[in-house]
Amino acid sequence: MADEEGFLNRDDDIIMVDSDDDVEDLEDEDDDEVGEVGEDNMHDEDDETSSAAVNPPSEEDNVVARRRAIQEIMRDNSLSDQGKRMRIQSLMSGGRTAVAPAPTPIIPNQEEIKCNHYERNCNIIAPCCGRIVGCRICHDETSPPGHPPMNRFMIREVVCKHCSTRQMAS
Repeated sequence: MADEEGFLNRDDDIIMVDSDDDVEDLEDEDDDEVGEVGEDNMHDEDDETSSAAVNPPSEEDNVVARRRAIQEIMRDNSLSDQGKRMRIQSLMSGGRTAVAPAPTPIIPNQEEIKCNHYERNCNIIAPCCGRIVGCRICHDETSPPGHPPMNRFMIREVVCKHCSTRQMAS
């Protein structure tokens, strides 16, 4: 069935409806398809429900049910646009949400690297030994005896204390 403003096509997954009249027409068609339950076709309906219990619903049935659920969400005036989008997304994803694993820090012992000398948001990577330290003074204090003091002009890399990102020093 075609309309001047939009298309109402039962074979497609998406039904474009431009006015409330089109939605009401679509609802009337859904009601006509269901039909009346009488004595003649009550036995047929029981056979269908018992066979549905044995056979899983087909993919077309799932698509039709999903389409009707989306139409119900779109007709609900109590929801905001954002709420409608979230409900439709939840419906389409089947309620699954992808949970990203917690990021593992590059520096496993971030708490141990504290500097009493400077208050900064980064740690430095010592060019001589590759250790991550709070500052050059911390490096010199924790180095074994005989290890040369760190040259502050040779520092090329730092590590952010917030995101643990290793980056070039400016």
